[in-house]
Amino acid sequence: GYQGTASTTEQSQYDNIPTVEAIPSAPYIPNAPYIATAMPEPSAPPAEWASAVTATPVIMTQSAAVVGGGKIYQAEGDNAHDNPNDNEEADGGSPLAVAEVVPSIPNLIQEIQLSVSPLSTVNRRLTQQTWKRAVFDPMTPNQYASVIRAVTIEFDQPDLAAALAPAVRGGNFTHEYVIAAIRAVSEWLRTPMIGKLLPSCTDLEEHSGKILSQLSDWERVCTQQNFRDA
Repeated sequence: GYQGTASTTEQSQYDNIPTVEAIPSAPYIPNAPYIATAMPEPSAPPAEWASAVTATPVIMTQSAAVVGGGKIYQAEGDNAHDNPNDNEEADGGSPLAVAEVVPSIPNLIQEIQLSVSPLSTVNRRLTQQTWKRAVFDPMTPNQYASVIRAVTIEFDQPDLAAALAPAVRGGNFTHEYVIAAIRAVSEWLRTPMIGKLLPSCTDLEEHSGKILSQLSDWERVCTQQNFRDA
C-alpha cells in the first residue's frame, strides 16, 4: 500500500546523482561512395644514411677461405686459378666445397668443446693423415692434457684419453703422458684414467715408479691390479 512521501533527506540523495545525456551516433548514409585516400610519395632517405657503405655481392669459389676466429677454417678443393669455370659454376647454383678445419691443437680443442660426441670427433680425426702428421705425432704431454680437459663431461675424459694414446708420438706413449693425464682430471677420475692408459704406456716397466709417486696410498691400492695386468 501507500507508504508516504519520501523525506527531505532521502530526496536530497537523489538530487546529487549526475544526469548522463545520451551521445548521438553518426548518421547513417545509405550507399555512401568509397573515397580512396592517396598515400604520400616516398620521402628521401634520412641524411645519416649518406655515410652508409655499400658493396657489390661477392661470389665465393671453391678456393675461398671461411674464416672463424683466427682463420680457423680453410676450404678444400683446387686452387681458384686451376679452374676458370669456378665462378660460372657458382653463378649456376652449383654447391661449393665443404670447409675443412685446419689441423691444429687449438682447433681440435674447439671441436671437442663444441661437439655432441667428443669421442666420435677425435676418432674421426685419428683416421685422417693430415691430422696425424700435424697434431697427434708431435703432441706434447701438456697438449695431451689440454685436449683431455676440453671434454666437458668429465666421465668421458678417460675414454677420450685412451683413444688418443696409441696415436700420440706415433705410438710412443710414455709415462709422461700418463702423469699429465692424471694431473688433468678430477680426483675421482684418476684411478679410472690409470686403468685406461697403462696398457698403452711404452716405458711402464722402467718408469712405473714415477707414475706411482703421483698417486695416493688409496689410489695405489686401487690400481695394483692395473699395474700387474699392464
